[in-house]
Amino acid sequence: MSLPQVMIKHSILVAQYIEVTVDETKFTPEFMANFNSHFHHCPTVEDHMKHIAVSFARGIVTSPSQFLEGYGVLTEFGVKVKREHTDTELVED
Repeated sequence: MSLPQVMIKHSILVAQYIEVTVDETKFTPEFMANFNSHFHHCPTVEDHMKHIAVSFARGIVTSPSQFLEGYGVLTEFGVKVKREHTDTELVED
């Protein structure tokens, strides 16, 4: 005789803290205009840093030595990115 299956469900909040360092001189007016017209709207260097951090957190790139569309190889574009830490929290439903 098998026991009835008991399922539990929880929502888990996962927060990643990503550190991004950039060479601001790479974000010329020409680069910004080209990126905004071909990829998506990032009007400030800080917006680019957020975009790079999200790409890293989502696993689109997993190393700063990888290619990221719009920037090329991140290290060659003057970008450093690393995961500082990850926090998890059980969310009450």
